[in-house]
Amino acid sequence: MEDDHSRLTENQGFLVSFFDGKTGGDRLACRNDLNPAEIIDFLPYVSLFELSLDEQATVKDIKCRLFGTGLVNFYGEWTGKTIRNNDSSDDLKNIHPNTHDRLIGMINKMIRVRKPVTLYSEQVSEDRSYWQIRNLAIPFAKNGHDIDMLFMYTELTCKS
Repeated sequence: MEDDHSRLTENQGFLVSFFDGKTGGDRLACRNDLNPAEIIDFLPYVSLFELSLDEQATVKDIKCRLFGTGLVNFYGEWTGKTIRNNDSSDDLKNIHPNTHDRLIGMINKMIRVRKPVTLYSEQVSEDRSYWQIRNLAIPFAKNGHDIDMLFMYTELTCKS
């Protein structure tokens, strides 16, 4: 995971600037700053995760509020599902354990640094295709300060 924004893709750079423009750098972005019509081309690859944190700012629970249609074919449908503290067989940590661990690590770093973070990973799918995955996580806070949501943009590139 890195937070060197000089290495952002063009789309990631646009989204970071988009939310910086909404907040003026004075606060964290919030759900009300997100007007889907303004980023319509990105929506198939956008996810929104509601975060429940304990007193030490450790993630207790994650609820997927929106999972982009462009991601569903790769990861399956996650809208409405709880990702953390769910021991069912269809839980993310059971279906995609590496993805689960990367997501938790990305969220923990985002909470710690309180700014957008990126993650690059590679994965081989069930059909043996080789994929490069780039994630951008932007912290959201209803009150502008206390992180309670994660906006994530994912770029999937098939290399084989």
